[in-house]
Amino acid sequence: MASEQCEHGDVELLGTEKGERGVNKYFRCRKCGAVLVLSEEGVLYEVPAAREQLGSR
Repeated sequence: MASEQCEHGDVELLGTEKGERGVNKYFRCRKCGAVLVLSEEGVLYEVPAAREQLGSR
């Protein structure tokens, strides 16, 4: 585990998606590359950026 976590202070809006009752918003952190999803219920999900590309088999 990394000893230092990104605070995602500098994000860009990637887009929105209509949900059942509202809108999901997608952001990307400009510092670490993680994608953040703010759900229509107000829950924030984080999808970490890929650290390296997997080699072919």
